[in-house]
Amino acid sequence: MISIVKTSSIAAAIFLSAVSVWNNSSSWLDPRNVVPKPFPFRYVTQTRNCVKAQTIIDTSQFINDLYLKHNIRFFPRNGFLLGIVRHGGFLPNEGVDVDMAVVYEDVLRLDGMQEGLTQSNNGETTITGTVGDFDITLYPTLKYWVNWKGIVPGTQDERYKFHGAKFSRRGHSITAYAVYPYHNTGGYFYPRANKAGLNHGPHTKDSFRYNEQGGDYRLVDTDVRMSPSNFKIGDTTQVGSFFDTNLNCFTEAQFYFTTIYIPCDYDKILTSQYGNNWRKVENRDRGSSKTETKVLSEEESNEILALGPRPVCAT
Repeated sequence: MISIVKTSSIAAAIFLSAVSVWNNSSSWLDPRNVVPKPFPFRYVTQTRNCVKAQTIIDTSQFINDLYLKHNIRFFPRNGFLLGIVRHGGFLPNEGVDVDMAVVYEDVLRLDGMQEGLTQSNNGETTITGTVGDFDITLYPTLKYWVNWKGIVPGTQDERYKFHGAKFSRRGHSITAYAVYPYHNTGGYFYPRANKAGLNHGPHTKDSFRYNEQGGDYRLVDTDVRMSPSNFKIGDTTQVGSFFDTNLNCFTEAQFYFTTIYIPCDYDKILTSQYGNNWRKVENRDRGSSKTETKVLSEEESNEILALGPRPVCAT
């Protein structure tokens, strides 16, 4: 059973309010503190370095419809989740990047998913189907990923049916990447997909540092936390970040002037991926991803936090 934390509307913006969650044991729980206060955001007249209001509306409706109407846990991940929780929108010091995750089994259970004839760019057959007014195309793991081969952890050759899932509706599409059940933990893992010569080296160094700060990147086949003693740059071992949550509770969080659904256990997810200091801003240099993340001073971090999320284009 999936629990939902609802919010109420305040004027033109929708913010979080006191609510209760119904859990599997049929008892009322105290609400989870998702966002401590409404986030301010700015409108700017320039047309660069801002996000269009329609993009915000479309993204919110897209995600919320998949979750509420079709019970598909399709949710912000990585920097997108970080931006929503920490800033109330897209990260202010990066581009507009709708990073999404989808729970693996939620897609496979859909009626009408079938083997298609379309060939992906690595020559493997995709899977196509529909749910409601959404078209879905599932893509297998791409061969160029260094630390993700699409193999079920603990097996030698059992492969997941898909890695990427493209959802399309009325000319708008978003691609999400699967989070998979992790061994017998009841939790999930998100593969650390990277490319040789691009971001494999920086990702490796970042993963080491985040693990030292409470993160949880693991060698998923052996279920061992990743460290310089068991992993070197160039290794092709499968790596993923472990989420110690069953993803059965979702809540509305502020997303500019609207809301978006995110996991109630967002703190566990962000800590796994970015360590205990995820509330502080870093320079992730995602333009090229060829350099490791740089830690900013507390003063620099606070200056960026004060700006709010990436501003909204006024026109």
